[in-house]
Amino acid sequence: MPFTKAQVQRYLDDGEGAVCAGESGKNDAHEMIFHPDSLVLTAESGGVVAKKKPGYLRPQAPSENEEVGGGDDVPRGCLYDYFLYENAFPAMLESVDPGFEWATDPQSPKLAKWPTTILIHGDADPDVDVDVSVRTARSLGPEKARLFLAEGQPHLFEGAHFLKDEGAAMDVVRSAIRALDEAVAVAQALS
Repeated sequence: MPFTKAQVQRYLDDGEGAVCAGESGKNDAHEMIFHPDSLVLTAESGGVVAKKKPGYLRPQAPSENEEVGGGDDVPRGCLYDYFLYENAFPAMLESVDPGFEWATDPQSPKLAKWPTTILIHGDADPDVDVDVSVRTARSLGPEKARLFLAEGQPHLFEGAHFLKDEGAAMDVVRSAIRALDEAVAVAQALS
């Protein structure tokens, strides 16, 4: 277990809970942290622009032998991992997230108003099973949903990269962005 109930109890006591399903590695989150030092500001004709700093190296993650928090120094953000491990999300969300089964009814007035939805999912996501996005896209149908799968990628994989980075994973993200741009253009033309 990434964190014990005793380690997160103070957050549970203030009435705010969270739910999760599965288990993630204790250092996975380190790769998803945005570091402002990774950017350099440059003056261009349109103003100041932030760009990827050449040669930037991400700080090292804690080693496998290093203790990850404990007692009072466990940050509130660790609740996600705790609830994920405890499989608490389904029960917490069932009253506010009925899923997308309603979308399988072609007469659904809600479906008629639903905007085109672009989903990007890593097929090696340990936090959210890829089937969640597959079922959502299938329920909404091809007119309302497009699913872009990034092979071998974990949860929030795009958060550790820049849009211009090379590689298949970011190619998937760029394809999804193009699809989103097209969907927005169509929606604007219809309005």
